[in-house]
Amino acid sequence: MSKTNYTAVNPADALGESDATELAARIRAGEISAIEAVDAAIARLETAEPVLHATVCERFDVARTQAQAAPKSPIQAVFAGVPSFIKDNTDLKGLPTLHGSRAMPSKPASKNAAFAEQFMAAGLIPLAKTKLPEFGIPPSVEYINAEPAHNPWNTEYSTGGSSGGSAALVAAGVVPIAHANDGGGSIRIPAACCGLVGLKGSRGRVVDNEMAKSLPINIVSDGVVSRSVRDTAAFFAAAERYYQNPKLPTLGLVEGPGKEKLRIGFTAGLPDGGEAHPECVAAMHHTAKLCEQLGHHVEEIPS
Repeated sequence: MSKTNYTAVNPADALGESDATELAARIRAGEISAIEAVDAAIARLETAEPVLHATVCERFDVARTQAQAAPKSPIQAVFAGVPSFIKDNTDLKGLPTLHGSRAMPSKPASKNAAFAEQFMAAGLIPLAKTKLPEFGIPPSVEYINAEPAHNPWNTEYSTGGSSGGSAALVAAGVVPIAHANDGGGSIRIPAACCGLVGLKGSRGRVVDNEMAKSLPINIVSDGVVSRSVRDTAAFFAAAERYYQNPKLPTLGLVEGPGKEKLRIGFTAGLPDGGEAHPECVAAMHHTAKLCEQLGHHVEEIPS
């Protein structure tokens, strides 16, 4: 396996180097069509999958049908026509939900999960389902009997997990944004490993994940991994228009810094007493200093 970076980006195709916000704007303006965007992403995926091993099953025909049905103008959905992916622990009608495990039946789901409906209500068009480790528990997408998901920055490295399949495809440029969810780091870990924006939203910010019903405490939050802060902000704003939790303050579209200053704690220590890689520690201190320069109270917590 090559140690060189891998990218699926083709600046000459319909997707170019646009993030999801710009891509949706180009579709609304008629510069490209939704079907052109979907076809370009499928072509990128067909090239990337033999290298990254990030998907489980595809729905290209359904995605093309959804794209052709999208209104040309005006388009109300924030990301209307933008190709994307759904993580394979969330039901998507017509595809099995395998949770990264051979123990799960391969019976296709009869309907979409509530979050899948919310995700697609933003205009996003899933092309396939993305890999995760077994039941989303390990923090790396690896298997005993199958190829792991590969990090496009270095294909011998882990993507992190559990949303590693989605993270690999967004980092490689197959799509600009994809579904991820997080109980104990499953958005944040692969975002860090793959150089993406990964925000675990407050629980209840989006519709409840069906997995929450089987947990003693609901720790799961659904969201996205993306290549730009504005895409993540736009997703949560769109999700709120679909469903607003009356117990949470209104979020709206975040387009700049807030007025409230934050108290931020950080630590360089690892839970097992080990030492983090010096480059990771340096990046963390750089981020802490930046936050302090922005006026926030930042304090290092002893490990």
